[in-house]
Amino acid sequence: MANELAQITQLEKALAKAKTQAEVKGVMDKAEAIAHAAKRWGANRPVVLQALDILAGIDAWQLCHAQQRMRGIASRIQAVGAKGPYNTFTIRTSRPGGGKTEWQKRLEVIRLPRQGWELPALTIQAYMTDQTFTAMVVSGVVYTRDLYEFVDRPGLESFHQYRNVDGSGTFIAVHWDRLVMDGVRVKIVRPREIAATVLGGQMSLFDQGPDIC
Repeated sequence: MANELAQITQLEKALAKAKTQAEVKGVMDKAEAIAHAAKRWGANRPVVLQALDILAGIDAWQLCHAQQRMRGIASRIQAVGAKGPYNTFTIRTSRPGGGKTEWQKRLEVIRLPRQGWELPALTIQAYMTDQTFTAMVVSGVVYTRDLYEFVDRPGLESFHQYRNVDGSGTFIAVHWDRLVMDGVRVKIVRPREIAATVLGGQMSLFDQGPDIC
């Protein structure tokens, strides 16, 4: 999907430069083709990837080839626009149909450590400038177990429940500062840090939070 995102960015630039109706139609036709390809990918993902997402909450994997190990990542991306980032990790706590939420599923796994159920090792919440998701404002990274145990200690009722504007249930928002003040390791990553890390050949994004490879 990274390729599709890059193509969308190129199309946005082409649309801004389009001067005739034919040029605009050409750009829109290409955009529609990309949208159909993305839809097919979502519908035809391998069964194991769908299961990892739905049952274990794993959206991606961190591969550490030098150490020959890998771990799962739960990722949430939110567009904030001019409002700025909320600097929180959000956890869904109810669904309109009453189905199990990520809060229930992750907590059950954490409470049954000997049974070996899959759990995303890291939880990442990224705030982007807009709905194109091409420019990051800031991201927070935390160990999933640390996040859920932090909420579970005082209990879910200790956190304010927010209702999604689209009616898709309720969620809680756990502020990064609140976690850090309680001794939970959180790494806050900004674009400048990423650039410095890449250019300097260092892998230090998680120095103050979860360890990278």
